[in-house]
Amino acid sequence: MKKQHVQQPSAGSLDRRLVKRLVIAGILAVLATVGILAGFYLACEVYLRHAEDANREKILLVETKKVSQYYTTVLEEQNYTDISQVYTRPDTLADAGIFSSNVNGIKFAMIVDSKDLVVLHTDKTQEGMVLNSRGSFQRAKDGNDSVEHTYINIDGELTDIIDITVPLHLQGRIQGALRIGFLPTVLNQVYVRETMARHIRTIAIVFLFIAIAGLTGLAGYVSQLFIQQYRELVNRREQQEKQQIEIIGTGIVHEVKNSLNGIRMNAQLLQDSLTILAPEQRERLRKKIERIQNEADRTGTVLSEFLSYAKPTVFKPALVNMPVLLEDLAQFFEPECRNRAISLRNSCSGDLAGVYADEQQLRHGISNLLWNAIQAIGRDGSISLTGARRNDMMEITVTDTGGGMPADVAAKVFELFYSTKPKGAGLGLSIVQRVASVHDGELTLENTSGSGCAFSIRIPLKQL
Repeated sequence: MKKQHVQQPSAGSLDRRLVKRLVIAGILAVLATVGILAGFYLACEVYLRHAEDANREKILLVETKKVSQYYTTVLEEQNYTDISQVYTRPDTLADAGIFSSNVNGIKFAMIVDSKDLVVLHTDKTQEGMVLNSRGSFQRAKDGNDSVEHTYINIDGELTDIIDITVPLHLQGRIQGALRIGFLPTVLNQVYVRETMARHIRTIAIVFLFIAIAGLTGLAGYVSQLFIQQYRELVNRREQQEKQQIEIIGTGIVHEVKNSLNGIRMNAQLLQDSLTILAPEQRERLRKKIERIQNEADRTGTVLSEFLSYAKPTVFKPALVNMPVLLEDLAQFFEPECRNRAISLRNSCSGDLAGVYADEQQLRHGISNLLWNAIQAIGRDGSISLTGARRNDMMEITVTDTGGGMPADVAAKVFELFYSTKPKGAGLGLSIVQRVASVHDGELTLENTSGSGCAFSIRIPLKQL
């Protein structure tokens, strides 16, 4: 096992690495956001076109069946017993329906008998012809409807025709077929309102995702701005600049959180209005809205932690009984440790009963270290919380058996916003660092690969 001692790196090296990572992360985030939005929009367009085509074919099929029923009624009223008689007695249907005029949007219509002989056609020159084996009756003889796309030459251009064939009944049995070819644009006006409604829904969802992406980008930009200014404040040690950045960071985070609340409310209103949609559309949109709400909640949590870092409590030192404080923290975390089968041991030197420090900030910093230790272990391990005096220094150490860190992770663990947790903000150890800093102390890490970690807050002991 190899031990690794890590202390916080210099502000200059942190700045250079941090800026580089932020630039790369920003570019990747922008590209990913653009890609997701573009893919989402294209998917919506594909779905819209598919739905339009499917609905158009469905409506045209219904219309074709109505025409078939109409001709069946006409033939039976005129005492036809066989479809083929239409070819020998054409005058009886001379004024009937689509075969008597050029109906707009219909390129061809025909009636064939059981031998695929064309007995009636909108183009009289086609009557008397026998279709091939893929003819109309072959499609309809089993009582099935057929919807296909046929390309025909119209004015020198190949045009997509919706080719629909339905059975033609006479005397209670299928004796032939009715086949009609429609131009795809024949029902464009019928779909105007439905198409607009779908586009509005698509645009609304896209803009909602853009709003989330924009606010997330704004939060990232604010964070980057704060980091750069904060590093300058650390180097210059000028309290006035620190106060200014705290005000700026707090104000912007407050406004972003207000915007997130607006997103949550509008997402809820959108969810409440889903009842007007069809069940399939309602379920699909409900899942998207839930993802928006979850992301808004997660971003709000990150911003709250950011606000805690940006505007710390005022440093108020007083006499602190460290054995009592550590015992109180151990009792607070004991239930969580018990649930995870983690043993938590606590010990503190009695000569730390009167330490001059800020109790609230120490409590916050040590709590962060304990919670990190619990998360590092997960289940089945042990944590040691100790307080000891080292000459004129107080040392509070949290040791865990979580397996330690890889060397590259340990080297970056003190960097602001660096985290290996899927939903971590990377502010926990930075807050602990600041707690040590306001006490004129330091935070150190002893990393033992394969074993665990020991974080220590070392603070000089001061007299009243």
